[in-house]
Amino acid sequence: MEDLRVEGEASESPHEIEPGPPEWDGLVGAVVASLVAVAGVIIGAVLVLQSQAGYAFQSMDASALLTDSVIAMAVAVGVPLAVIAWWGIRHRAVTRARRRHRWGPLVTACVCLALGLTSIFVVGSAVRRVEDAALVDFQHSLDVAEVEADAVDHLDWMARSLQLAAIGEPELTRESCVLADGDRGVAPTVVIRARTAGNVGADDLARVAFRFWQGDGYDAHTDLGQGMAYVSGVPLEDPYDEIMVIRDLPTPDVHELSYHAVCMPPAAR
Repeated sequence: MEDLRVEGEASESPHEIEPGPPEWDGLVGAVVASLVAVAGVIIGAVLVLQSQAGYAFQSMDASALLTDSVIAMAVAVGVPLAVIAWWGIRHRAVTRARRRHRWGPLVTACVCLALGLTSIFVVGSAVRRVEDAALVDFQHSLDVAEVEADAVDHLDWMARSLQLAAIGEPELTRESCVLADGDRGVAPTVVIRARTAGNVGADDLARVAFRFWQGDGYDAHTDLGQGMAYVSGVPLEDPYDEIMVIRDLPTPDVHELSYHAVCMPPAAR
């Protein structure tokens, strides 16, 4: 009985230390916990600032200004996030060693992160206001009658260049729309239908139109499977959203050339 008692007391000695988990387990846990926290901050920032950051990063000219702005914003947000991740890893490691850990770097990083996100919001808001004002001025500078006349001339020129024979008169329609300042506007559409009259076959019409536009400096696109070629307007520069050439529409051997204008004030009465 004495031997059993002595062995029991020895097994309960306070000086005996239970083996802990391997040190790398704690490091992995610290890294995972920190990455989860940082990912949560990033996701929250993206959800809150999505539209503003989009304007800040996408609405500037593709120049050194854009590059410098992206770098500055990445540093303003990336460095504090890196410090927060580093602090989380160190905090776990120091806590396991039962030593005190300074909170100063974490507080500083959080303040810098808040300032960085605020700067993105402010820049994005400023860019949005400037772009909205420019869009309003551009829309109000357009005249419906002039745009429609230019559209008819452009489509006539296109038809002749593609060796197409126009059928009937151009069709003009005006769809209701809302201007950037909230006023009611109209978006003119001009359609010309034509048949092949030269050496350009119907099956080759989209490719020829695509090459023709490219040769004239347009940023053209094509969908040969649908027999379609088109160009999209540049915001704040062109009065059209899209100009299209589609073969066999609405019936075989009849092709459609269409000019879709941007929203603009209705004609004065």
